Amino acid sequence: MKQDLRFNLEDISQIIIGAFALAIPISFSQEAWELGETLPFANLLLLLFLSFFFLGFYTYQSIFKVM
Repeated sequence: MKQDLRFNLEDISQIIIGAFALAIPISFSQEAWELGETLPFANLLLLLFLSFFFLGFYTYQSIFKVM
């Protein structure tokens, strides 16, 4: 059965809020701050990109229940 999936502004906001809610507890840990001080800037950008990607993907999958 084919589903009509549409992606609108409300979906984008839910993905952003969901990713934010999942990431905030980790960002306040002492280990995260110490890791941020010792990693090179390029590695921090890669970590940021991967975090956004996986959190966004997880939130998108939980909203649309695709797969």
